[in-house]
Amino acid sequence: MLSLLTEIEGESTKQKEMYFKREVLIRSISANDCPLVTLTMKRPRDDSKKDRKKVIAIMARQHPSETVGSFVMEGCLRYLVNGSP
Repeated sequence: MLSLLTEIEGESTKQKEMYFKREVLIRSISANDCPLVTLTMKRPRDDSKKDRKKVIAIMARQHPSETVGSFVMEGCLRYLVNGSP
């Protein structure tokens, strides 16, 4: 998953309309980083309520045994960035 995030981060620097930010939300008991990713399209800021973007939170692998969640998240991120899984 971390290699995919690095790949997307590189893509976002090439695409002027995409905004990508990766932060460490928390570290696990095993000292693994749990990333917080912000992915959106850039557009002029308008503070009117009518024009605000909607927010969607997507989580995967809340528990160590949920390995299939990594594949679901990878497909989701690829779809959001490229429009195809």
